[in-house]
Amino acid sequence: GDFGSQCVTYNGDIPQDKSWSNNWKHFFPKSLRHLANLREDKVGRRAELEQLLHAIFERVIPRLLRPLETAGWTLKTLLVHGYLWYGNASIDGDTGKGLVYNPASF
Repeated sequence: GDFGSQCVTYNGDIPQDKSWSNNWKHFFPKSLRHLANLREDKVGRRAELEQLLHAIFERVIPRLLRPLETAGWTLKTLLVHGYLWYGNASIDGDTGKGLVYNPASF
């Protein structure tokens, strides 16, 4: 399936890169790289962070994601709440039903 969204989503006030990719192993690191670039634009480049990011993108992410698509396994697309924590959940006072908000969806 395709991973991404035609809508810009936000994690707080930070826009996320959710441009389309045909697989998760391209989509996920692209989204993280976007956040790293926003940070760099704001506070400048840091050599130590760049070394860590290089290791994350070149070694950690592939090692985590590769097993998810081997031995007949495939990843399927679905909508995920990307910022779920108790501060983004509540109970509707009228209905008593649970609510979640500020989804940072991807």
